[in-house]
Amino acid sequence: MKGSEKTTPSRADLVRQRRAQTTQQRIQRAKQSVSRREHRPTVIARGMAASSPSPSRPLPTSKVRRQYYFSLNATGAELRLPAIPLVNPGWRLFSGLIAILMALILYTLFNAPTFQVHQVEVTGLQRLTPADLQAVLAISGKPVVTIDPQALKVQLESAFPELKDIRIRVILPARILITLTERQPVLAWQVGNDTYWIDPEGILIRPRGEVGDLPIVSANTLPPLSNVGPSKGKELAPSNPTEVWGQSTSTQLIQAILNLRQRLSPDIPLVYDSENGFGWQDPNGWQVLIGNSLHDFEAKMQLYQIILEQIQQRGLHPQVISLEHLQAPFYK
Repeated sequence: MKGSEKTTPSRADLVRQRRAQTTQQRIQRAKQSVSRREHRPTVIARGMAASSPSPSRPLPTSKVRRQYYFSLNATGAELRLPAIPLVNPGWRLFSGLIAILMALILYTLFNAPTFQVHQVEVTGLQRLTPADLQAVLAISGKPVVTIDPQALKVQLESAFPELKDIRIRVILPARILITLTERQPVLAWQVGNDTYWIDPEGILIRPRGEVGDLPIVSANTLPPLSNVGPSKGKELAPSNPTEVWGQSTSTQLIQAILNLRQRLSPDIPLVYDSENGFGWQDPNGWQVLIGNSLHDFEAKMQLYQIILEQIQQRGLHPQVISLEHLQAPFYK
């Protein structure tokens, strides 16, 4: 019968059925995804507000650690993971580390043998030795960071007036470099048993070592001094020559004496008198003094020849002939 016969679905009906099934599957997957997000474990961090529902129990606020709680199901069961410590060093920790590091560096600089001075390097010496300088400086074994170059320079200038142009450099780890110049004497000044060397600048220095033949001036006193330096304001005497080292005299006087040395025979001794100036010891046994300069030297020599003839004619034997004042010579 026609009513009982089964109708065969058409192709359009099959297509509609497949579309309906596909749509139903998509709806089912969307529901499952929403359900999984709803059951995602809640993470609560100390000091932060949670965007999801509050945890099943409050976290202790006294612990400075971050804790994680995961909900296992809807019954309220939780899983707590190991706590993670919060590290917040801050500036105090950094300042402490810097202070400790600086203390270690200072301890090393002051105590390590690498930074202790054992000897000095000196260039420019001729008569002195590095050991002479090191004995005065007394810096062996001292930390290099305690060395004051300016103080060392003052020590050397005071102990060795014959040194000039002193420059001192301190180089890590423990080098002391000293460059200097030794004054060269041009004249030897004798007062009794004491001898003083004088350089071209008029500085009196202590005799040390050998310098060859120097013009010698035999005097009854020291040359006129500028009276500067350690003994300023004191009366200088030949009996205490240590107060004289480093003092200076007139460079014009020194140059005049050197010029006189060139005008006279090398075997004629030079002399100096505090009242009548410098001159020479005549072979006849008297001193000829011409003042403190070579001004009018030729005229004074002519005058000396006249006086020499007079005293020889009279058979006189004076001790001193003074030509300091050309218009008023005398002998005594």
